[in-house]
Amino acid sequence: MQNWPSQRWGNAIAFCPATGKTYLFGGQSPNYDLLNDLWEWDGSSWSQVLGDVRPTRRAGPAMAYDPSRKSLIVFGG
Repeated sequence: MQNWPSQRWGNAIAFCPATGKTYLFGGQSPNYDLLNDLWEWDGSSWSQVLGDVRPTRRAGPAMAYDPSRKSLIVFGG
């Protein structure tokens, strides 16, 4: 497994103060495949976040931190 996100465009990215990390979600590959992978950046390296529950594949979403839920919210796309 590679240790960084694949090349893409139309992805969402947001900082999460609860974890102190920046997160990258989804987008579209150079081959126009829609993506729904989630990655976190800790300031020095990328790690893929694995889980069974995630938003559907999409390009052009937005993502923001919701302090009342202490969660990242993905919308649109």
